[in-house]
Amino acid sequence: MAGMPLRMIVASLERQAGLIGLLTLRSMGYEVMVITKDPYIAELVKNPLQSIHSPEAHEIMKQADLFVNVHGREILTPDELAMPKYGCINIHPCLWKYPGMRPIRRLLADGGTFASVAAHIMTERVDVGPILEQRYTDINGLKTEVEVYNQLYYFYPRVILQAVPEMYCLRDNQEF
Repeated sequence: MAGMPLRMIVASLERQAGLIGLLTLRSMGYEVMVITKDPYIAELVKNPLQSIHSPEAHEIMKQADLFVNVHGREILTPDELAMPKYGCINIHPCLWKYPGMRPIRRLLADGGTFASVAAHIMTERVDVGPILEQRYTDINGLKTEVEVYNQLYYFYPRVILQAVPEMYCLRDNQEF
């Protein structure tokens, strides 16, 4: 994006939402180094890394401008969180009420009628960092995780498109 010095993003990407994240970041013009165990995403990229905790990933993270997690399953250590120049962002469904694993399953079990996709700054405490962007949608009448995710996929690119430039601006002005 014009005026933004971000060059390389490391992204942990899994499942359909991870693929959406990859396509969104690439459409923004970023070089994306992918960490994934998803065979479909791995087919689309050159030499994906398998784990954020590997020495190879650490070397790349130290050169990265930003880390973006979209349905990745690994929890970053404090040292890993500090590696990218502008920090780390997590993209998470229903963060407002369901941090952690299986948020859509828990939402449906509770009879929820609206869902969201949020981007937040990753901190040492999982899923509690400041929210950069969050979009909500009505899911009344949807009964399965697949139905809810199919409605939420529309919001992943919008949240990423808003959060990445915002993270760059925030990191130039304060520490988290």
